[in-house]
Amino acid sequence: MLEFEEINRRTALGLISRAVGKNLHIGENEKEELDSSFGRTLANWNIYLFDGFGSFDSDVIYNRIEYPASGLDCRAIILDHQVQ
Repeated sequence: MLEFEEINRRTALGLISRAVGKNLHIGENEKEELDSSFGRTLANWNIYLFDGFGSFDSDVIYNRIEYPASGLDCRAIILDHQVQ
């Protein structure tokens, strides 16, 4: 998953929140609840997050797509590219 407008922490919390049905990415949460939710979701998923916050050369982006597809045998690559 490559998102260019969001840091990995926010992406991970959003994915976990969706899976557990609670908005963990909004406001303050107890560490125990975050650890438990992470352990039941993202920790068990075969997912790679690209730290894409900022500007990157197109060759870097291409390589970040090619490596998971060929080297890690990823079946789906999500690219969130919002151009401003």
